[in-house]
Amino acid sequence: MWRKKPRNLEQVRSTDSAMTKRAGLEAALLADFSRDNLAVYADLLLNEGDVRGELITLDLRIAVYGPSNAAVARRNEVLSELLGAPAAEQFIRYNKQPFQFGFGGARLGSVGGANLDAERALIDSPLGGYLRDVRLAGGEKHLKTGIGTLVRRTHPWLQSLHVHYETTASRKSTPIISSSQTWELIEATPALETVKVTRSTNPAAAARPVFASFDHPTVRELELG
Repeated sequence: MWRKKPRNLEQVRSTDSAMTKRAGLEAALLADFSRDNLAVYADLLLNEGDVRGELITLDLRIAVYGPSNAAVARRNEVLSELLGAPAAEQFIRYNKQPFQFGFGGARLGSVGGANLDAERALIDSPLGGYLRDVRLAGGEKHLKTGIGTLVRRTHPWLQSLHVHYETTASRKSTPIISSSQTWELIEATPALETVKVTRSTNPAAAARPVFASFDHPTVRELELG
């Protein structure tokens, strides 16, 4: 029977050291999202063979020297590697520099079509775990779809969530997002700090809650509209 050869002690120590160093740098970035910390983090990622490090390095260079054609072209290539070409095209179309410095924000909530495919590709991609802020906008189906897409994975960097409810008519009074889906969202966002719910001026939107409650242990600013 074939058995996997165990790693030697030096390999284990090297791996543990790399993981500890990365965790330390990511903790420093959570506390201080500065260009100095980003530069050190990018070097670590590049040494690990993580193409996200190149994305951060390109953005740091663009921030100092401006967006040259070569830098922008390479940036788009790296995004395509990380997201897949169709999803990268969608995000570049609506945001000229998505995922600046290797982290990003996203607007979610499509019900179907190319936009929903791009959103799901983003969440499932190597960039999907590095969202810092998310905006969900639309009617009932859009919000449910957006939350369902978001909770496909854990988001350790997500700190801000803005939900905007838009509707032209609604006779329902029950919360749009169920208690079970709300708990899925809470579990998927361990570092969340700000939650804001806004609404269209339509009276139907004003009368219906988006969440029944949002008892998140790390949220410091909560506005349920």
